[in-house]
Amino acid sequence: MSLKESIAQLFKVKPQIVELNLGPVSINVPRKVLEQVPFNDPQHNLEIAKKHGIAPISLREIMAQSLTNRVNANLRQIVLFDTPPVAYLEGNHWRIDGINQQDRLVKLSLCNPFGNYTYRQFPPVRFPLDAQMFTGLSVQEYKFGSRLLSLQSVEDLLRSEEVPYERIKHTDEKTFWSNQNGKLTKLPRGESAPRLTR
Repeated sequence: MSLKESIAQLFKVKPQIVELNLGPVSINVPRKVLEQVPFNDPQHNLEIAKKHGIAPISLREIMAQSLTNRVNANLRQIVLFDTPPVAYLEGNHWRIDGINQQDRLVKLSLCNPFGNYTYRQFPPVRFPLDAQMFTGLSVQEYKFGSRLLSLQSVEDLLRSEEVPYERIKHTDEKTFWSNQNGKLTKLPRGESAPRLTR
C-alpha cells in the first residue's frame, strides 16, 4: 500500500450506522451510540463461556426450570446476562420489557448489572424466546417503603428525581448461572461467578 493510500485509509469516513449481529437477530445502531454504551460482542461472550463449561440458555429454558417458579411471577425484576465467567470480560445485561407469546419474542433493553438503569439510546431488541443467548440471570429486589418495585419503576423514580435515591432500598439479589448442561444454579451469597470447570 502506498503512502497516499495509507493516508486516505486513515481519513476514510467510517459508516455512521453499524449492523450488530446478536445471534438470531441483527440490529442497526448508530456508531456514536456504541461509543457511549457498554456493549460487548455477545457471540464472543458465549464462545468464551462455552469454553469454561457454561452452556448458553434461552429465556424459555429459564422460565421452564423449577427453581425459577417464583421468578416467573417476577419477570420485571430479572436481569439476563451473557457474561462469561472470566474476570476481565464484561457481558451485556438485559432487562425484560415484555413478552409476546404469540410471536414467541421477548423485548429486551440493554441495562446496567442491577437493572435500574437502561441505556435508552441503544435500541430495544426482540429476541426469540428460544434463542440461547444468556449465561444466567439475576433477580433484583428493590423496595420503596414496603412496596416491591419492578426494575422499570425503580428507573422511573430515579430519573424523575422526585424520590431521593436513599429511599429506594436494594433489598436482595439472587444470581443464577447456567452450568454445562444448561441448568441454572444459584450462586452462594458473596460469589459473583461460578467456579470454572475447565
